Amino acid sequence: MHEKIENLEKANEDLKNELVDQEKLISIIPQSWSVAKDFLDAYIQLDFERLESMTSDSYSIGEESITHNETETIVPYLALEHNELSYLLNNFELNSDSTSESIFMNVVFYIGSSNHNNIDDIVFMNLELNKIGDMWEIDMIEL
Repeated sequence: MHEKIENLEKANEDLKNELVDQEKLISIIPQSWSVAKDFLDAYIQLDFERLESMTSDSYSIGEESITHNETETIVPYLALEHNELSYLLNNFELNSDSTSESIFMNVVFYIGSSNHNNIDDIVFMNLELNKIGDMWEIDMIEL
């Protein structure tokens, strides 16, 4: 009986922690999505100055790709090879816990059509955004 009570208390505590995380996510998604959307628009428009202002110092913005300075991971610009691109937020979650303001987003790019009906291909991009003071910064980009 004592073990069942302990299991119920642990389950209750886990649910409380999950609720705190969900409330945190609900509070930060509008701000972080706005920044991510601005970044994605700049990415499609090849607006290198805007991209540079939104990414962390660990990335270099070049004319052919975005490069992570430490790992030398290259993120090519899809707009250099494809005229028609559109995107949607596919998934999002808190990156760590409710004490930080870091969010992970998965975005899907539709290649070949702006209306999603006649797409040639899809590509996924992962973004991590971190809030530093009052500003959001793109801290991780994977394509």
